[in-house]
Amino acid sequence: MKEKRLAFTIRIMYFCIHFLTTIFINRVLTTSLKGEYAYVINIVTVLGGIGSMGLDLLYLEYRKKYGDNVLGTFFGITTISSILLFLLSFLCMILFDNKEWFFILCITGFYILFQNVSMFSCVINVKARNIVSLISEIIYVINLLILYLIKLQSVEIIFVAYMINLTFIFAPLIYYNKIKITWDFLKARSNKFTTIANILYSGFKVMLITLLITFNYNLDIIMLKNLNVDLNLIGVYSVAVTLSNIILIIPDTLKELLLSEVVKKGAAKKTILYLKIAILFLVVIFIFFLLLGKWIIIFLYGDDYKSAYVIILILFIGDFFMCFYKIIHPLVLADGRKKNVLIYLIFAVTSNFAINMILIPKFNIVGAAWASAISYTVTGLLFVTDFFMHYYRKLKEEVTTRK
Repeated sequence: MKEKRLAFTIRIMYFCIHFLTTIFINRVLTTSLKGEYAYVINIVTVLGGIGSMGLDLLYLEYRKKYGDNVLGTFFGITTISSILLFLLSFLCMILFDNKEWFFILCITGFYILFQNVSMFSCVINVKARNIVSLISEIIYVINLLILYLIKLQSVEIIFVAYMINLTFIFAPLIYYNKIKITWDFLKARSNKFTTIANILYSGFKVMLITLLITFNYNLDIIMLKNLNVDLNLIGVYSVAVTLSNIILIIPDTLKELLLSEVVKKGAAKKTILYLKIAILFLVVIFIFFLLLGKWIIIFLYGDDYKSAYVIILILFIGDFFMCFYKIIHPLVLADGRKKNVLIYLIFAVTSNFAINMILIPKFNIVGAAWASAISYTVTGLLFVTDFFMHYYRKLKEEVTTRK
């Protein structure tokens, strides 16, 4: 219990430092450059979801079934994927002289290693993962502070700083957890080709899930850019998204703690407990921001971003329901019910895209905010229904039987 409290505390400290990084990024960049930065990072997140090949979440299922020796194989596939992205980034620069896509592909290579190694570490040793993330984020915010003080307004420099930050997370975790490329899991199987094909096929299904939820989160900014909304407005909207995600600090932290629990018995009870804690926190922070949010935005980010206040309140509605997805879906995936998650997310993303197409041309960033809020609400309700049908009823039946 003490270790979990410590892990929880460290993760909260990480999110507080991460909040400072968002402030300095916005102080370093103009609103238009912030819009460009947000667009690139959103594309990276989508491509990273594809390049990770679902191995981050598939690891939960495979570790539960086969034990520790799957790690080396999963890490080997992850490394190959990252190397391919690095090669593509340099080819893009050499052949097409396209600096934007060079950064997108290069950052994606780092992001894949960060994403998968970070998730592996959540299962192996969540405390070590949180400590490394915290130290890395402190270094990152110091670098951003220096850029702010010397008034260096360069989005390319911010991209380089971001890649260094990702490296300072995954490299120490690889070393500390002794993660290395081994093919022991494949060697123990009589048909190695079939085994690797099954991993990639299962990973593909999980990747679709990751891609769909990533689209659900990032579709708004990508569509705003492609529907020719002004970069200054996109910059304001990206700040609103960043601040609205603060409400998900506790759900994100509880989800990471739950990752080590879903492979054990009693995970459904823990999920209910974590949901109660998350809901209480969400209500408190929403009331706090409702009262003081506008002043906080102006004080931290500047007068240029004050219009983000209304956007944040709209997004908060969806974030409240999104916490149910965050805490419930690892349990569903660990039980191998990927199909259920896939169906729910297809419905959510389809509705998100359709509503964005209708609302963005008429209402710009306000329309995008309502599209996201509606989509997040739909996603959360679907996972609450699933939890009630498959887990909560069983728990009630067990209690009734004991009585």
